[in-house]
Amino acid sequence: MGEAHGVVTERRKWTGTALPRYRTAGGAIVSIEAPGFDLSQPWFSEFRLRAERPYVQGPSGPLHRAFQVGPLGTMANHAHHVIKGQFTDVLSFSGGSVLVARSDVDGRGLAGWQGRWHEVYLFQNSSGWSVSDVLRQFQGLEISDEPMGASVKSVGIPPETMYGERVHKQVPGVGVISIVSGADGVTLLPSWAGARTPSGGEVWRKHVRADETGRTVLMHASRSAITAVYAEPGEKEIETPRLAFLDAVVDVQWNG
Repeated sequence: MGEAHGVVTERRKWTGTALPRYRTAGGAIVSIEAPGFDLSQPWFSEFRLRAERPYVQGPSGPLHRAFQVGPLGTMANHAHHVIKGQFTDVLSFSGGSVLVARSDVDGRGLAGWQGRWHEVYLFQNSSGWSVSDVLRQFQGLEISDEPMGASVKSVGIPPETMYGERVHKQVPGVGVISIVSGADGVTLLPSWAGARTPSGGEVWRKHVRADETGRTVLMHASRSAITAVYAEPGEKEIETPRLAFLDAVVDVQWNG
């Protein structure tokens, strides 16, 4: 692995229209069809890796690594607006580059792999971390990038299991949609039957609490996926456009 240090002043940014289908880090193909609605906004996703501690030194219990995936330019936006910092290091890794950003106001950081189309990244929320700590987070990973998505394989020791995959997309005029596989999302649904949509799916209204606040989420179930639709942060929770969107949904698929 090559390494080059110095301030990175400019990164590539995401432009264009998102493809109608998205490939998750684990290889699943996600798609949504909703005529009359703008689905051109970029796809984002997240996933976790789990290793059992009996394979490694330390107390018993699982080890976890949590990553997010976004289009080019995502890390630059987070570096500026979230951690309020700048890029300080770039390192060659797995056919792309690992970028490291440090906050100018506290000990937080951001690090991620950048390919031609996508970035696989994580936040460093504790102080005192080093570039070596970042590299350990990406140790044992093989990452490949294509227009449809970035694939991630764990090839190190101990073996790791990928879980918790979730896909997000903004829909202008509607809010945010968050999609998981039907198998992973079945526990999110109420035990009673939902309202039927024209496409044959089911819809529920669910109140989700977060700290001292709460929000209303519309849950949609298709044959292979569970989709949550909710207002963007800071936006009023007007349910009518979200219901209209779910009425227009022809299908949401999670294959793989």
